[in-house]
Amino acid sequence: MAGKAITGPVADAILRAVEPIIYKRRHLTHLILVLLTLFFGVQTMRLQPDAGWLKTVPLDHPYMQKFRQYYKDFGGANTVLVALIQDKDKGEIYNPQFMDALQHATDDVFFLPGADRARVMSIFTPNLLYVENVEGGLSGSTVIPHDYQPTPEVLQKVKSNVAKAQAIGRFVTNDQRGALIMTELLEKVPAEQAATAEGDTAAPAADASAAPADDYSQKITLAPDDKFTAAVQQFREKVLHVSSDPTRLDYNKVGDYLEKLRAKYEKNGIRVSIIGFSMIVHDMTKAALQVAGFFMLTLVITGALLWLYCGSFKLGLIPLGSSIVAVIWEMGGLRCFGFGMDPFAILVPFLILAVSVSHGVQYVNAWVDEVHHGKNSYDASLETFRRLAIAGTIALLTDVAGFATIYLIKIETIREMSINAVLGGLAIIVANKMLVPIWLTMIKLKNVDAFIERQNRKDAVLDKAWWWLSGVTQPKVATVILLCCGGVLGWALWGKQDLKIGDAIKGVPELRPDSRFNQDFNAITNNFQIAVDQLKVIAESKPNGCVDYQLMNQVDRFSWDMDNTPGVASSLSMLTLAKLAYQGLSEGRLNALVLPRNHFALAQATALVPTSSGMLNDDCDGIAVYMFTKDHKAETVAHIVSEVKRFNEENRKDFFARTTDVNPQYCDTQYQTFQGLKAAEGDAILYGASGETPDAARLADAQARVKDLQAKYDGMPKDCPVNFALATGNVGVMAATNEVVEAQEGRVVLWVYVVIIILLWLCFRSWRGILCIVLPLGLVSVMGYAVMAALNIGMKVAPLPVLALAVGIGVDYGIYVYGVMAGGFAEGKPLRQAYFETLRGTGKAVIFTGITLAASVTTWLMSQLQFQIDMGLLLLFMFTANMLGAILVLPAIACFLHPERSPNKGAEPSTRIPQHSDSIGPG
Repeated sequence: MAGKAITGPVADAILRAVEPIIYKRRHLTHLILVLLTLFFGVQTMRLQPDAGWLKTVPLDHPYMQKFRQYYKDFGGANTVLVALIQDKDKGEIYNPQFMDALQHATDDVFFLPGADRARVMSIFTPNLLYVENVEGGLSGSTVIPHDYQPTPEVLQKVKSNVAKAQAIGRFVTNDQRGALIMTELLEKVPAEQAATAEGDTAAPAADASAAPADDYSQKITLAPDDKFTAAVQQFREKVLHVSSDPTRLDYNKVGDYLEKLRAKYEKNGIRVSIIGFSMIVHDMTKAALQVAGFFMLTLVITGALLWLYCGSFKLGLIPLGSSIVAVIWEMGGLRCFGFGMDPFAILVPFLILAVSVSHGVQYVNAWVDEVHHGKNSYDASLETFRRLAIAGTIALLTDVAGFATIYLIKIETIREMSINAVLGGLAIIVANKMLVPIWLTMIKLKNVDAFIERQNRKDAVLDKAWWWLSGVTQPKVATVILLCCGGVLGWALWGKQDLKIGDAIKGVPELRPDSRFNQDFNAITNNFQIAVDQLKVIAESKPNGCVDYQLMNQVDRFSWDMDNTPGVASSLSMLTLAKLAYQGLSEGRLNALVLPRNHFALAQATALVPTSSGMLNDDCDGIAVYMFTKDHKAETVAHIVSEVKRFNEENRKDFFARTTDVNPQYCDTQYQTFQGLKAAEGDAILYGASGETPDAARLADAQARVKDLQAKYDGMPKDCPVNFALATGNVGVMAATNEVVEAQEGRVVLWVYVVIIILLWLCFRSWRGILCIVLPLGLVSVMGYAVMAALNIGMKVAPLPVLALAVGIGVDYGIYVYGVMAGGFAEGKPLRQAYFETLRGTGKAVIFTGITLAASVTTWLMSQLQFQIDMGLLLLFMFTANMLGAILVLPAIACFLHPERSPNKGAEPSTRIPQHSDSIGPG
């Protein structure tokens, strides 16, 4: 049989309430579920990609609060870098062809959808200046003269200006063969840009290949590539009524625009390299069709193996069909709740499919077992439902509760994954506990006797293997298995220490190392000093702190310290330019490349650095110190952040050691008041933003807070040390994300296991059962971390939910295996006999499910997404290890936790199928 059913007043009451719905009114219930599936299918078709840079950011983290506070002054971290680098045989960039391409490319980046146009920078933009010492004082201007013409004389002047502006390594390659264009993206597209984009969409697409070699005047447009794409979009809008926020940045449109820009300028010996979050999303979204192909391949492989296992094509379709229904409900439910499909969550449907197949196989396997004993389809389904419905639902509720705990991590992408997985778990409950039983009552086997005979022959072949395998319940064998588990646990704990929290490689781990994006990443990082990896630390001081030498000296020492920190390629701040200005004011003397101590000279030097440079705010109480890092590996980011904190603390101690009239507590109060004032000012700007309807109540509250805090702050002496506040820039975001993942990862896993233990207690009311299931599961989880470290997979936003979600598979295996064993115990059977019968039914299904799921994810190794390859390897391990844990480790633990069931060590099993008893040998 399928094992002893979970009984009790609550379980019996649930069955009495649910059975009539599924069986007595099964046709009506089936019709309702089919209609709901059609509804969710339509919603699934309406599901749209939903990527957002801010979704991947832990906005509640202190670093990100600082990021939001200074966003208006110093910009964000969602940068796009476009590099034009010409071949070596072309020489330097100062020729008419390259400069023409760079000028037009800068214009095209300016019109990039969602670009913060005030922060577009290249040698052709007016916000890149140079200052030089001339007779009679200082002279400065833009790098490109206002009367620019591509003559040899002017191009030589541009080359000279590039050097004076300290742009080599920043906006021009070190060997001056290429140049860089930088911009930042807004999360909301301004109204004027949206109108421009709408106009562009209606224009015909530019054909770069038909343009003359040196003509870049054609405008980049975003018209649909073909009639099919336009027809699909029209269908979604008019038939499915798909609507989207027109002001929200569409990363796919950004990626399409940048790809067209690449095609337009990548010719005549010029290579165009483009990097940024938008290109990552674009490349991952482009691979969505391939991911869908892998999904279909997974269905085909799973269906073929199910057919082979069940011995009937119709029976094989049942768990597969119910799993497809669960995925449709999951994705349709996601759309109903107002979410889209985040590119980082594209693997969740695979996991839902895997969990659903696991439960479906168990149900069909138990149904076949009942048919063996002479029941018809209806009675076999009813008996299977009574035996498995409660245990299976508790297993799925355990999965759902585990999925829900991921919501504790305050990163929107992870929270959406949690909601996605919870919806999928609930959908599995409906599909497997309602649809599958109904379908099994309707199935008609052509020749039941022949079907049973085929199953008996297969069982006869496997019975000797199951009896041999049941030997793991013997003390000697169990001892060896547990000793091996101890050794594996030791290795896992040792290997887990090498797990990186964050990126473990130099490039982008979501894409393959040989992908175009990672090639572009390497090209830019190898040719420029600024690259895309930058950490901005905000030096906070009193208003007009720029003219106070004591404060500026602290900032200068901080920059020097960071320049000499391993992992930092270079640093840049307003003081870098101010010292150059002072040197120019001092007739270019080499020993004048310092900060002047005289506050008048200091004011004169710092005044030459405008706020438009993004290096200081209007009050000069915040100065951005840029640190360009060599890479964004986890250890690099963690080391730099720790060095910033170390310097800040040492600088603070040094200040108070030299200053006796101000105490640290007073400065802390002043700092907190200052932070509150800045936050209130930010709220006042937000709630009273021009061009939008102001939120009157919130605006009034923010203005009142500004007034009160301003009065309090103005009354405080300002002689306090500079606070070096972390952080903004994309490395600052990575640091915040890594810290959140590191802090929450252990807590999430702990809560997953707490929920599992509570529900297992409700299921079995046995501490022995809990240990038998949880101990192998915990071993596999620890091994999963070691495997990630061995495969050089960093713990990031994407892998964390996968580890937690994969625990659900192991819980299902354990509950089904132990549940049937417990049924054997209740009937007074010895441990080996109970486990042998478990292997003949549920255990066989667990082994098949583990092999099937492992075979399915091996197809992922052919993916163009490194993220999918890594997750495929991780899931391949998790599926296989959880299966082995349930089949080998769980009964070995039971051998010592159920010693009263250990006798009869070498006896023949009393098989449930008498006609095959002579085919079963001793262990």
